[in-house]
Amino acid sequence: MADILKKFVEQVVAAYGSQLVSVVLYGSKASGNDVKKHSDHNVLLVLADAGFAELKKLQGKLGWWKKEGNRPPLIFSKAMLASSTDVFPIEFGDMKDNHKVLWGEDVFTALSIADDNLRHQCEFELKGKLLRLRQLYIESNQKARELQAIMIATISPVIAVSRHIMRLVGEPIPGDKVQAMERLAHLAGFEYAALGAVVALKKGDADALRADPAVLFENYINAVGKLADFVDKL
Repeated sequence: MADILKKFVEQVVAAYGSQLVSVVLYGSKASGNDVKKHSDHNVLLVLADAGFAELKKLQGKLGWWKKEGNRPPLIFSKAMLASSTDVFPIEFGDMKDNHKVLWGEDVFTALSIADDNLRHQCEFELKGKLLRLRQLYIESNQKARELQAIMIATISPVIAVSRHIMRLVGEPIPGDKVQAMERLAHLAGFEYAALGAVVALKKGDADALRADPAVLFENYINAVGKLADFVDKL
């Protein structure tokens, strides 16, 4: 375990004692698909009870964690986690597929996610992202750096949704999220190149950085729109 995670676990164990059920690392750091420049540590805490008194135990104690570029942990009670799969099917699906238990029990073993809830959230996420991209494009005035920043900031949720759409259509889900998105683009009837170029941009690829951001953004937003249409018809 990395030193930063070891320090974090030691601190929450000291804070919660027997109330602590599990400490789970999720996201790109858990899956091994992290991009060092843009990735932080995403951690879930599961407690026997997650009332206000439990929040106060960590309040003001994670300044060092934030300085390292990390967000505060997600905190669930064990009961709330079990009853929330209908609200967060994508997030819990990703966590279930790619997580590392840093301390305690594996709380994702028994979680079950319904397809109806998953399809609804996939559509919601893609259409919401499409609407936001339209707003951000208008605000950007086609400034190259702003367009690049918008694409870098929005591509990860699109990739995450793609794996779950594959599950909905009964396709095998590749272990690599980018491969899943490439396969899905084929199923949805559009070229993967635009999405792939944004993935490369996020990774700092030299050719992607030299590409015309205005052209890339147009292709990117069109691809997101086609994905949204595809899910809408499922």
